[in-house]
Amino acid sequence: MKDLLVGPFKSAFRIIGQVRKEIIQVRRRPGAFFSLVLGPFLIMAVFGLGYTGVHRPLETVIVVPGDLPLPRDVEFYSSIAGSTRRSRAPRCTSGR
Repeated sequence: MKDLLVGPFKSAFRIIGQVRKEIIQVRRRPGAFFSLVLGPFLIMAVFGLGYTGVHRPLETVIVVPGDLPLPRDVEFYSSIAGSTRRSRAPRCTSGR
């Protein structure tokens, strides 16, 4: 019966001791606290400043080897990708 009454007090004292230890550590090294707590927020703020919300179209180059029976039409690949901007790259004539 005694253990049932003492157990919660032991837990409470351990928690209080842990909190006290952490407060002492923060007093000794406030820079560590600020770098661990405020550092991630600072990094998020820097990334947030660079975010515009506008997605640039991904520039893609499709290389089709000459010996494969794949379509060489740019319109075919554009319809798959859903791109609205189409261009044709110069054809490679090297022997590779």
